[in-house]
Amino acid sequence: TEAITQDKRFLFTVSGGYAHFGTWGLPDTVFYSPSVHALTLGIEFTGVFFRKANPDQGYWLGTYIGYRDIIPFLYRDHLSALALGYRSKLSKHFSLSAGILVFPKGADLVGQLTNVRKVLKGGSIAYEASFFHYTF
Repeated sequence: TEAITQDKRFLFTVSGGYAHFGTWGLPDTVFYSPSVHALTLGIEFTGVFFRKANPDQGYWLGTYIGYRDIIPFLYRDHLSALALGYRSKLSKHFSLSAGILVFPKGADLVGQLTNVRKVLKGGSIAYEASFFHYTF
């Protein structure tokens, strides 16, 4: 993460890491509840609303908009998503965030290690929460 302006109200972030996507809220009749493990790559712009006295120690509340490329393990395709949400940078290195992911091309995935063609159907919008996201 790097500040774009000197007063640190606007930030630019390049990210990469591991993500776990769960399928909460499925109907009780569904017996197969897959979890998707993935590599994520992305860029984000953050605007800070409420700053701390020392901006080097983070901020109380900001909003982010960005793009993510999600590369699931053991699936044939990758997903592209637009991200939008709120973030609080609790300390110099840790933050919490919550928002939505919008999948413009859809979120369907096809497994690659099974003889049966299993398709994981996803919606065009997903919720996300990031707990203790580490930032350099």
